[in-house]
Amino acid sequence: DSSLRAKISYNNGLNAFKQKKFDEAMVNFKQSLAEDDSNDDARYNYQICRKLLEMAKQQQQNQQQRCDEGEKTNS
Repeated sequence: DSSLRAKISYNNGLNAFKQKKFDEAMVNFKQSLAEDDSNDDARYNYQICRKLLEMAKQQQQNQQQRCDEGEKTNS
């Protein structure tokens, strides 16, 4: 039953989210939406995971840029 699969995927997404496994959570929330596209909670949580991953990537890029700039000034 697709409703049950949607709920299982959603719960797996929540568990992954709690463990800060945002990539895994996104996959599960997306699967939940594939089974039940009316699940607004899964849609919202998917978007939150996407934003968190974008922010983490931006932080990583900023940190790398600061390291690169620090190496240039120390050379």
